[in-house]
Amino acid sequence: MSTRNSLFALALAALAAPAGSIAFGCLLTACETYDPPPEVRIVQPTGGTWNAFVPIELTFSEPIARDSLVFDIRPAKYDIEGNFLADRPSIVSDCSLAKSPCGALGVVLDEAGTRLTLSQNEAFADFIGEPLVVVVHGGLSDVKGRLRDVPTTFDFQINPPECDGSPVDLDLGLGAFSLAASLDQIGLNGIYLRMVIDMAVDNADGKIKVIGTFARLKQGDVTYPANYSQPDGYVAELGETSWVVTFDACALKLGEGQYFLQSDPFDVSITLLNVIPITLTDFRVQGTLRTFADPNQRATVSGTLSTSGGAFGDPPTTVNPITTAWDGAAFIASEIDPGLPQVCKDAPCTVVDAAGGDCQVPKPWDNDKYCE
Repeated sequence: MSTRNSLFALALAALAAPAGSIAFGCLLTACETYDPPPEVRIVQPTGGTWNAFVPIELTFSEPIARDSLVFDIRPAKYDIEGNFLADRPSIVSDCSLAKSPCGALGVVLDEAGTRLTLSQNEAFADFIGEPLVVVVHGGLSDVKGRLRDVPTTFDFQINPPECDGSPVDLDLGLGAFSLAASLDQIGLNGIYLRMVIDMAVDNADGKIKVIGTFARLKQGDVTYPANYSQPDGYVAELGETSWVVTFDACALKLGEGQYFLQSDPFDVSITLLNVIPITLTDFRVQGTLRTFADPNQRATVSGTLSTSGGAFGDPPTTVNPITTAWDGAAFIASEIDPGLPQVCKDAPCTVVDAAGGDCQVPKPWDNDKYCE
């Protein structure tokens, strides 16, 4: 029986016990206070982004047993069942303090046993702009032997230098892309944030204007997995439960057909699924967009979303700083609803406003820089 189930059974027994018997039970069990295993968190760097010179740091809620720490680092690429893709092997496997350094990666646990520092040393040079994940193996324990028996995962991403206003030659096609991101790290387990993000770029300086619209998976004969991120399974919500946000971003060319997109930080205040109010501060969208010469091949985009904090629910539950992976792909014309809010419409939210949705696009709308 698991620790959690044992405690639940003990609580039920206490409620059902006759008066006076609980004290006798305490004598038998010593009524020990539950001592949980160590909790793990990733330290989000200032500004919410890592670059090649920023170490990856994990903190522990209490000193850990040094020999119990084992972790992998992998690309954040999953199949439809949520398992890591077999053809995207680990970058670092079964790394421990005893094995340090693990390849190029330096691994140091402080004397207190509560902070782990991973020095990059070019370990992720081939993965710039791609979402990655640290997987701390089950078996992590404190110095008293309390085991954390499940793996713990954290998303992160090594970004290239910031956009510098240089011109780009980015063709966004129709400009609309799907976006799917798990909200597990916020505490909304099993719930995904889905949007249709419509983008327009000024190639003279790489500046991008974005409008993001709440989306859901199609319902009907086809059942899509929860983590499905392809546009053919998406429907933009344009009714009274819709919300629409806008933000600024920029593009930096990484190589032929590859561009890194990074938004300015902005605050988000929305109601998810028409019932869950969410506020996220310093929200950032970042990732790598890949275009292809073959017109039949969709452009793809993947990266991370980050926030410095926020809250969800009523009454609100505080959200710690998080980074979570997302991915998506380009829509084709037949998949775009004519009422979709888009940057190059003079009145993007006509349909959403008429339905009573929450359109946060300013009026009047200024798109001259991007849609001449």
